[in-house]
Amino acid sequence: MVLAVKRKSIPLMIIIVLCLQSFLVASLISQYGLEETKSPSIETQMLPSQGSRLNPGEYTTHNTFLIDELTDFDLFGFLGEGIESNPFVISSLNITASNGNTSLKVLSIYAYITIVDCFINQGSSEYAIELVNTTQVTIEYVTIESAGGGINSFFANNTQIYHSHVSADVDAVLIDHSHGCQLYGNYFEGGTVSCNVVGSYTFVSENNMYHASGVTIPVFLDYAYDSQSISDHINTSLISYIVSHCPNFTISDAVITSASGGIYIEDSDSPKINNCSI
Repeated sequence: MVLAVKRKSIPLMIIIVLCLQSFLVASLISQYGLEETKSPSIETQMLPSQGSRLNPGEYTTHNTFLIDELTDFDLFGFLGEGIESNPFVISSLNITASNGNTSLKVLSIYAYITIVDCFINQGSSEYAIELVNTTQVTIEYVTIESAGGGINSFFANNTQIYHSHVSADVDAVLIDHSHGCQLYGNYFEGGTVSCNVVGSYTFVSENNMYHASGVTIPVFLDYAYDSQSISDHINTSLISYIVSHCPNFTISDAVITSASGGIYIEDSDSPKINNCSI
């Protein structure tokens, strides 16, 4: 089933995004008689491998840390120059956070940074990785298990997340006012939203697995202009995509297994749905 709804555009200020998401889900359940049921499974053999490639003994145990100066890379022993051909590299770390801190936070750094082959156990309600006011961070082959959120990209343009496995009690990934971000070949499972994109233009999601159970939303896009979903796989018990205020949104070649609904689009001009299996 594909559900596409177009309404007259109404200016909307979102004070708390989670409240809007809960309202939309409740409205859809009420309006279309959708019931929460156990989500079916999706075969994942066609997806790339996700998560860290290291064995347990290959990590370096590390405390939670903040990088807000270029000199911090030398301080923590991370190699690189911060340029495209030689980025700063944060790798092979095992971080456990239960003290209310974010495991790894990068703040106001304008450099190329790669976070690779790390395992993060976020035991508190914070995000495991926070990127704030950055310009070119790549996260790849990272495994996150979080009692809070997974990855938060906040005013962090061009964030790229590849081949990672993120399981979180809140949002698995939040792309918040971060333009030009890309997700490829990841597994995301969130307790609230698996992939939450707010106010972020030209967002691209390709060949990711989004898993959701109960009333969790797999993918929520709001004011994400000119964004694309390509060959994504969705496993959910309710609506797979909620797309709001996203002109020129395109979803193509998606595989959606949903017990109750497919795609919900509102206040979004010129959406395109191509070759999807629902």
